[in-house]
Amino acid sequence: MSLDRRFFRPLGALCILASDPMIEAGAMAAGSFAQEGDHFRLVVSGLSIAAAVLLFIAGILLCFKQAAGGTIAIVAASLSVPVSIFSAVIGLMGSHALMYGAGYPIVIVLLLNRARPSSGLPTAGQNAGYADAHRDDVHLRAAIA
Repeated sequence: MSLDRRFFRPLGALCILASDPMIEAGAMAAGSFAQEGDHFRLVVSGLSIAAAVLLFIAGILLCFKQAAGGTIAIVAASLSVPVSIFSAVIGLMGSHALMYGAGYPIVIVLLLNRARPSSGLPTAGQNAGYADAHRDDVHLRAAIA
C-alpha cells in the first residue's frame, strides 16, 4: 500500500519535533551514566538515543516526501515505545519523557496507518494521470470511429 503524500511533511515535522528533546535528554543522561559507570542505564539511554535518531532521520525523509521515512518511523517507534515504558517503570525517566518517548511515536504510527488508503487502491494523486490519459484515449477512439 502506498502512503498519501499529503501527510508526509506534517508527519515529518512531528517526527523531528518529537525526537529533538529525546536526543538531548538521552545524551545528557548517557553522559552522566558513563561518568558514574552505570552500564545498565547507559545501555538503556543508548537505545533511547538510537530510537530518537531514527525518528529524526524518518522525519527528515518524510519532509522530503520519501516513502522510506514512514518505514523508518515505524521501526523507530517500535524501538522507542518499549524502551521508554521500561525506563519509566525503573524510574529512569519521568512522565514528560514518557510522552516524548512513547506517546508521540504511537501517535505517529497511528497517523501513518491513517495515511494509507483503506481499500488498497492508489490514492487520488497517484491515479489522476491514468484517469486523464484514459479519458483522452476514449475521446480519441470516439472521434476516429
